Amino acid sequence: MQYVGIDPGRKGAIGWLDGTCKQVCVEPVPLCGKEYDLREMYRLVKRVTSVPSLVTVEEVGVFGSDWSTKIAFSFGGGYAAWLTCLAAAQVEGNQVEVRLVKPRVWKAQMLGGIANNPEMEARLLEQRLRGHPVCKAWRGPQGGLKDGMVDALWLALSGRAAYVIGGQ
Repeated sequence: MQYVGIDPGRKGAIGWLDGTCKQVCVEPVPLCGKEYDLREMYRLVKRVTSVPSLVTVEEVGVFGSDWSTKIAFSFGGGYAAWLTCLAAAQVEGNQVEVRLVKPRVWKAQMLGGIANNPEMEARLLEQRLRGHPVCKAWRGPQGGLKDGMVDALWLALSGRAAYVIGGQ
């Protein structure tokens, strides 16, 4: 079984790992300019889910009055695009189980008291993955954090934890 996590925002990512966390990968959301590249998203989903996969997608929605309509619409568009790509992969015969989870739920489950502190989340993930080379992928050239990549891998780990706890 492979565990996949998707942070659906434009600055999000798709991350995947095997049951032992030895094979770990993460890639940013495919974009063409500022728009989602649906063809590349589908190709990526097909490739990643070529083995039986549990895919945990961050369930997005409007979180309060601080979210503009434009941001909410953008997140909703990415969310719908990823779900469409996953459904198409299922139709094509890939063994894909999709799990939707709200940010507050997976962050409480996986991060407890450090949720919403991106630097701490990244450090904890690096410890969890024992300094796996993929940890370098979520830093930009000047060292800035690409927290969508960190979230995607936490989502994959959240799916793994749910699968193990569920006794499957």
